[in-house]
Amino acid sequence: MELNQLQYFRVVAQTQNITAAAERLHIAQPTLSKVIKRLEEDLGFQLFDRRSSRLTLNPLGEAYLVYVELALDALARGRQCLMNMKTGTGNEIRLAATFDGVPNLMIEQFAMFHPEHSITAVRVDPDEVLTLLLNDHVDFALTLSSQEHLELEVLSCLVEPLLLIIPSGMQPFNNGSCTHLTDYQHERFAIFEGDKDQYDTFLRCCNQAEFVPIIVYRSTRTQKVHSLVERLNACTLMPALIVLQNWENLPEETRRHVQMVDEPRCNRAIYLYRHRKEHPSEELDAFADFSVRFFRNMDEEITRLLTKCFPGKEIVKEHYRSEQS
Repeated sequence: MELNQLQYFRVVAQTQNITAAAERLHIAQPTLSKVIKRLEEDLGFQLFDRRSSRLTLNPLGEAYLVYVELALDALARGRQCLMNMKTGTGNEIRLAATFDGVPNLMIEQFAMFHPEHSITAVRVDPDEVLTLLLNDHVDFALTLSSQEHLELEVLSCLVEPLLLIIPSGMQPFNNGSCTHLTDYQHERFAIFEGDKDQYDTFLRCCNQAEFVPIIVYRSTRTQKVHSLVERLNACTLMPALIVLQNWENLPEETRRHVQMVDEPRCNRAIYLYRHRKEHPSEELDAFADFSVRFFRNMDEEITRLLTKCFPGKEIVKEHYRSEQS
């Protein structure tokens, strides 16, 4: 397997069109088709469903894309590290994140309010976080897992509920009362945002409900989740903000099948860490102060949306708070 196979695969996966991908890569379409076919032969699996020039990732391709993106991002991060070491630069704020969504929003808002500071973000594996922080390869890290070390400081922690979405053809078990995740233990599950951190969070919820989930689909893509839930006839747990910020665009039937889980408390804790420094720079202090406000505002927004979308739930914040918060 060659590096260009993975790079080409990612572009084809992004465009879903062999002609458009070839144009972006500045190579001939037949050459690109041969590279993708060779990759599939090397793996022993078909990654795309083909219709003329249109290629659609199948479930195997979706799963493989997760690891390809992690690998290519890690290589790009390594190259940038070498460039910084060679040129003596790299004084920008360096943020490592183990998942998507919140980190992107955080960076966008920081750049808008603090255009005088430069910030870069890299995707990392959860197992890399501690090493990267302690060796000063990054300044901050956003992760869904707790990191215990005397040299690390937790700047912020946000507990966000995970909402249960079931297909419209499935009868909810709650009947207007409490929702128990255990009631769905024999159902099929699809996992979106399927990075390791997210996946571990999903498994933790199922473990608390004392069952091993039947997983039929896993992907990092969250677009049109409701349509995939219907097509796959599978349940899913999704972070509240992803669901609630698109609430008005969801079909009415889908909204009726979105539930807050009462038992166990299904949530994810988002931690922001930094390496303790005796004299942090001005830009690092600026980002630390911003992050505290960002998490506080996000917590208030989650509460507001939950109250609006689930008016029957009393004391909404207490519903999803846990020992982690």
